[in-house]
Amino acid sequence: MKSYIRKAKNRVKSILLPYYYKYYKDLSEHSYPEFLIIGALKSGTTSLYQYLNNHSGLVSSSIKETNFFSWEYGKGIKYYLKHFPLRSTLNGRKVFESCPHYLADPKSAGRIKKILPKIKVIAVLRDPIERAISNYNYFANPTSFFGIRNPQGLDKRTVNEAFLEDLKGKETHIFRQYCRLSLYAKQLKPYYKLFGKQNVLVLDFDELKLEPRDTLKKVSDFLNIDNREFESFEDSEEKVSSLMSFEQKNEKSFKVFNVQNYSLEIDEAIRQKLIAYYAKDIEELQKQTNTIFKWSNKYVS
Repeated sequence: MKSYIRKAKNRVKSILLPYYYKYYKDLSEHSYPEFLIIGALKSGTTSLYQYLNNHSGLVSSSIKETNFFSWEYGKGIKYYLKHFPLRSTLNGRKVFESCPHYLADPKSAGRIKKILPKIKVIAVLRDPIERAISNYNYFANPTSFFGIRNPQGLDKRTVNEAFLEDLKGKETHIFRQYCRLSLYAKQLKPYYKLFGKQNVLVLDFDELKLEPRDTLKKVSDFLNIDNREFESFEDSEEKVSSLMSFEQKNEKSFKVFNVQNYSLEIDEAIRQKLIAYYAKDIEELQKQTNTIFKWSNKYVS
């Protein structure tokens, strides 16, 4: 009986929740986002966030990552909306949030659909092995943003040990599933299903780094904003450490943000396992996105 009552309550809640959120959105003086940068983790989302935040037609949330649709969802819609500017201050600007955890978190897409059913989403994807190594470094290197804040929580395994455990399915913490989190087609699938292909833009990390103006032209067309501002951004080879990357910058330049220096090598046998492991997913990814990424041919012919 208790199980039946619990299921009935959850069912009623799932039906009423969208109306509940719409009620508060309609009454709120705060704006809510028109697009989200959803990930992927360690794939250049901080740089993209900084570039977009310095466009006069765009304005971001008060903090870069609210994490609302992942682990802060229980705090409610009023908590979420307080991170966005007042509607009266927008003057035609589009509002956005950047949170790379949304692509990785399996619950985020459905939650976003309930609250922001017509949202547009942008993902930046990186070579899967490079992304996995960078992800590991974030949780294992004492000089990383995570390591400085959480020295007791550092991953003590070697990169080879961590990757082998993940490939065997032994890692239970989602954000330490370093290899599995590079399965992009799997993570994008619910976004395509819920929001439609016309509302999902997938970018290549390598193109963002090497050809930022061309990449931002794609973003401008997707968001229907004036691209001329990005054309005027200054070129820069400066790299900004992760400790500085989460602050909003008033700089119209193509600095690279959230850079972490590391030199890690994985065993060649593990590298070959990963190449085979990602082949099917990347083949599906190319079909999903109709894109050949700069790193695709490493995995599929």
